[in-house]
Amino acid sequence: MGGCSSTAFAAGGADAMPMRRAVEACVGADGDRAQLRAYILSRAPTALDGLRRLRGPDLASSVAALADGFKRWQPEPRAAPAPRAAGAAHVRIDETALRGISLPQLRAYVADAAKRCKKEAWKSRSGEPLTPEALTLYDLATHAIGPLAAATGLSVVETLADGPQPPAWFVSHWWGEDLLSFIKCLEQHCKDRKLDEATTYYWVCAYALRQSALDDELDGGVGVSPFMRAIQLCDGTISVLDGKAIAISRAWCALELYETTLGRGAAYLHDIYTAHEFDNRQGEHFSAVGLVDGLGAADNGSMYNKSYRERYFPLGTLGGAKAFALRGAEASREEDLAAIRRQVGVNEQRLDRTVRARFGLQQLPALMRTDAQGTAEQLRALLDDLRGSQLRKLRVTFEVQVELSAAAMAQLGASLPASLEELVLYHGGGGPAIAQPLCKLIKDGRLPRLRTLHLNHLKLGDEAGIALAKVIKGNPTLTDVNLK
Repeated sequence: MGGCSSTAFAAGGADAMPMRRAVEACVGADGDRAQLRAYILSRAPTALDGLRRLRGPDLASSVAALADGFKRWQPEPRAAPAPRAAGAAHVRIDETALRGISLPQLRAYVADAAKRCKKEAWKSRSGEPLTPEALTLYDLATHAIGPLAAATGLSVVETLADGPQPPAWFVSHWWGEDLLSFIKCLEQHCKDRKLDEATTYYWVCAYALRQSALDDELDGGVGVSPFMRAIQLCDGTISVLDGKAIAISRAWCALELYETTLGRGAAYLHDIYTAHEFDNRQGEHFSAVGLVDGLGAADNGSMYNKSYRERYFPLGTLGGAKAFALRGAEASREEDLAAIRRQVGVNEQRLDRTVRARFGLQQLPALMRTDAQGTAEQLRALLDDLRGSQLRKLRVTFEVQVELSAAAMAQLGASLPASLEELVLYHGGGGPAIAQPLCKLIKDGRLPRLRTLHLNHLKLGDEAGIALAKVIKGNPTLTDVNLK
């Protein structure tokens, strides 16, 4: 998110996050949101209306009614939405978090804007002529979204949808990236995760918010803002990065990363995508590439397939995250940054380290090579951030033919955060080097949440393997172990 601002938002204040309370009453903290979204679509399209304004007994009653209705509901097959009839009346969707947008809707809206750009000779904010290929959300907000909101009082989604569209994915991005690149990223995301474009809704602030009524949309403070509410309904966040990763430097995106990495549980996904033209070794052409949290459906259960697909990600794009600090994040208004920092509160340093580690760990394999030159300081800084982070999942695939530094593997083992729930390391040597500090952390109870441990093809050796097996045997939390 990179373009909204409101006088109401600066107020901030404590809140009880009614949306989170309602969702967790139905499916639990880490439960599957898909069935709840289906229930809202088919049986309870207005169940969340006005929830953000409720407190005390009124909130408790509404939450109980939602949970009871959901538990009694029998899931039904979901048909693909029919095309919206031309000239159909606009629909009001009271709950902003339910204004997701599908890829077909987004493509159609942007295609119409491109035609208007040519016909109406749109100009940029600096007065330069605009071309359809160069249009950004800032341009769209000026020439299309703003005038639409002024004329109708509605969001873009409300002029495209026939009713609520609960989002499965929250999109964190910068408004300055060109629209076509943004769409390419979401298209590739759908392919990698094998999502149905017609029935998968993405929550994108520019299209979800009523831009003519931002004070009302953002009323109540950061904790109950539409961004935080939408994330409660989603399966994950997709960070769409421009070539310079400007999104990571924006205060609003920092708020979204805060809820993504520290607010939601380990089941919540965080994918990272960027527009990038390339041909793979099979000669297939791609216009975007993504770093998927875990395995994408297109990986067919193979860490090798995942590694091969993600090797084309331009790691230089992630460089902007190295110096991330919330206090230095950019915002259109100082009051917005102040409100976000108040929401994050005592977790600010932990957020800083978590964001730097989350984006920086993609460079870990290169920093740990035995032939790496002049990378010791960069590796130390990255592992310091990892140690002080609240990352819940760490999955790294090393190149098969590359020798890893035993000292670096030992450093990695000693730098694992106490919040870690999943550790998956694939390929490479250095197994014995990481085994010793890992054994100590597990034995001393400093990885109390670790449930999944996969050390595949790390050449552990008999001694290290036996030592790990002994520690694991006496640990009740480790339920998914693979040391082959």
